[in-house]
Amino acid sequence: LSVSHLDSMSAVDTTTLNWRVNGDPATTTCDSTPTESTCTLAQALPQGSVILMASVSDLAGNVGVSPPVSLTVDTAPPMVLFSWPANGAVLTQPLPDLEIVYSDASSAIATGSFLITGSGPSSAQWSCPLDATAATCSPTAPLADGAWSTTASIADAAGHRGEATVGFVIDTQPPTIFAVNPTSGTSLTAAPAIISALFNDASGLNLFLPDRVGQRPGSG
Repeated sequence: LSVSHLDSMSAVDTTTLNWRVNGDPATTTCDSTPTESTCTLAQALPQGSVILMASVSDLAGNVGVSPPVSLTVDTAPPMVLFSWPANGAVLTQPLPDLEIVYSDASSAIATGSFLITGSGPSSAQWSCPLDATAATCSPTAPLADGAWSTTASIADAAGHRGEATVGFVIDTQPPTIFAVNPTSGTSLTAAPAIISALFNDASGLNLFLPDRVGQRPGSG
């Protein structure tokens, strides 16, 4: 912080120089000459809008006050969040709408800086209508089945970039069931019968076991 000071009648008493931040006294360390002082704040300025004012007295005790100086402090990136889907979700349709929200506590969002990138079983292109607080990104073609990781990022007016990443699985195919035992047409001669099968699915399985053939648990 620097301030120029001059008194036409008597000298400026630089030991009386005081700074205020948003109206509150601020502790500073200053190097001064008769006409100028350069000061360092003991504490960092708060994020967001800040008003600075300086005051100093001459040797006669008259106090001069500087005009207020308004500025914006922004040292933090925007907050970015995928509101849908949840991380780790399994999606059954290949054209999901990814929903992203973002905000910045200190300065405006630079919507033109929005980027979305990712990786998966194949390449993907995204269409992302957006406004000052949110974007909805849809793939321009169906996504291939498999695991996907997508990162969205956006910058604020100060140039700080925030980002978020979500992982999800596209699964449009039913499980594969094979090697069923007993095989079709087998005559069972013992009870209870032992029935087995092998099955597989890329995204995992939810398994239910029937109480009796053709019935799920609890069915009538």
